Amino acid sequence: MDLKDYPKALVHVNRANAIAEELGLKDRLCEGLINKGMISFQQGNQREALTCFLKAKTLAEELQNKNYQAHVSNELGRLYIQQSANKEALTSLLQGLEQAKQANSPDAEEAAHHLLADLYYSTNRFKEAYDEYLLYHALYDTSANAAVKMQLIDMEGKYENQQKETEIALLKKDQQLKSIALQEKNTFQFAILVTLALVLVIGILSFIWFRSISKARRQLEIERMRNHIAQDLHDDIGSTLSSINMISRMNSQRSVEWKYKHQFRTNRRSLRKNA
Repeated sequence: MDLKDYPKALVHVNRANAIAEELGLKDRLCEGLINKGMISFQQGNQREALTCFLKAKTLAEELQNKNYQAHVSNELGRLYIQQSANKEALTSLLQGLEQAKQANSPDAEEAAHHLLADLYYSTNRFKEAYDEYLLYHALYDTSANAAVKMQLIDMEGKYENQQKETEIALLKKDQQLKSIALQEKNTFQFAILVTLALVLVIGILSFIWFRSISKARRQLEIERMRNHIAQDLHDDIGSTLSSINMISRMNSQRSVEWKYKHQFRTNRRSLRKNA
């Protein structure tokens, strides 16, 4: 296992196994017992590991699950190799190899060939060890190629998604640019309309202002003409009145002179009569 904190991992596995047993989930319990056995094996507790593997083997046979049976057989073979029980190890590993083939489980088959190669090598059966190593590497290469293929498929999918995202981003950007261009066009048209409206308003105001100025100038000219006529009339009337006044004075003077002359003549006549 890849776990390094085995005590903590064991706590979680025991808890999961208790829940699976309480709920009657035999497949989960079988998997949990295999994991517990592997943890115990890594901790050096071979007795606990053997107990867990045997319980898991019984459950796997009840479930008729060849995949679980293959994994249990391989782990039992690993444990027997550690205990130097080579005969039991060989029987268990050959059984696990057959179960792995029936379950079509490349991982379990690969593990069985690897353990068989180690077992044959430790017992000086080098020809069998070499053959098992070849089979192991062939399966390993196949698994590696499958993993690489899956990675390539995953990368291809991600690349296609990225391309789609890029295309979507470009479409969105193009739409944004079109929207901006349309807004600019509408703004330009609106500016032209506003400018024309301002020119029209300014023209109308200028026309009204020109008419008002022209009207004011005409009124000013009429007022000046009226004042000039009034001044002329005033001067003429003043001159006429002066003439009438002079004539009236002259007539008054003449009347007084005539009166004096008439009185003088009368007095003169009276004197002549008296003489």
